[in-house]
Amino acid sequence: MKYAILFSCLFISTSVFANTINDISKSSPEYNAISQSIKRGYFNLHNNLHFNPQAPISRKEMALILQKLHQNQAKAPHLNTSNLQELSHLSKTYKHELSDVLSQVHSFNQSQKILNNDQTTLQNDFSHLENSLASEIVALKKERQWLWMGIGASLLLSIVSN
Repeated sequence: MKYAILFSCLFISTSVFANTINDISKSSPEYNAISQSIKRGYFNLHNNLHFNPQAPISRKEMALILQKLHQNQAKAPHLNTSNLQELSHLSKTYKHELSDVLSQVHSFNQSQKILNNDQTTLQNDFSHLENSLASEIVALKKERQWLWMGIGASLLLSIVSN
């Protein structure tokens, strides 16, 4: 019998959580708060998936809500003064390290930007150098062609004059 009740509670609660609230619009500013309070078990939806936001709360319902709140608080981790002191000490200790890491990351990002700019400049310089070398090669080819034509003409003149 216990298992049947447990199974039915699990089935009903998951089916309720999977459905939307019919009488509260999702665009309503209260929707998230109402939905969370239903998921946490503070309120239940009626059979027709209506929340009935204007319905009054009885003392019995308020007692059940408070009981569930106390149960949730009991599940939450408790922090005593030694825990708080330890957290404060860790916070102070790692604050400087975190600050150092953040400044190193910032410095790295700045260096990365400078390197990217230098790389772009080098790529532009190489493309200009490649273009000037290509035009220089064309000029040297023309000059070599004229030199060979001159050598050929002088050879021809020397053969003809002999």
